[in-house]
Amino acid sequence: MSEIKKTPLEKVDNTKIYDHVISKSEYRRKDHKRFYLFHTFFRSSTPLLVLILMGFMIFYAIRTTLRMQETDSYSTLIMVWTLTAATAMMVPFLMIGQVNSVIKKETQELREGIDTIEVNKVKIVRSNPAIKGKVVISWYQVENICETKNYIFIYTGPKQGIFIVKKDISEGNVVTFRELAKKNMRKNKKGKVDYHYYFVSKKKPF
Repeated sequence: MSEIKKTPLEKVDNTKIYDHVISKSEYRRKDHKRFYLFHTFFRSSTPLLVLILMGFMIFYAIRTTLRMQETDSYSTLIMVWTLTAATAMMVPFLMIGQVNSVIKKETQELREGIDTIEVNKVKIVRSNPAIKGKVVISWYQVENICETKNYIFIYTGPKQGIFIVKKDISEGNVVTFRELAKKNMRKNKKGKVDYHYYFVSKKKPF
């Protein structure tokens, strides 16, 4: 596997002023898994539909229990609660299993490559020697950005996106990226960019 110099986030030279951001990341299964899990549970409509289904099933199970008479058979009641419990346990496993399936395919394709992401005021470019060609994204194509404690998820559509691992930033820093996004992303109807934070902070980055 190719080797790259590790550059922890806290060791990045923040005294130098950058107008761009570059990150170089070796393939790490856990990073890609967290990206897809974030998408599945925070951006997909599936969890909401599952919650609605579970709510209906629990309501039906409770309703059946309350209406049950002493002469009624317990078999129906047991079946309803068993089905409800099985669904509650199976759905999350199925969702995670789907993510693992995607990760397995990616691992085979990208395990030898180094993901390089370059961000400037015009575009975001992702390149990897394991993949033919480059992914070029203009800021206008970026629908929204979700920043967590350790990652920056950049979405260009409901199911399309790339991500930056914060600790792998070798030029520029997170603050530089936020400023680039703030100045160059397309604005929503309220005149603001769709940049969201999923971590606790005493002060909003912007």
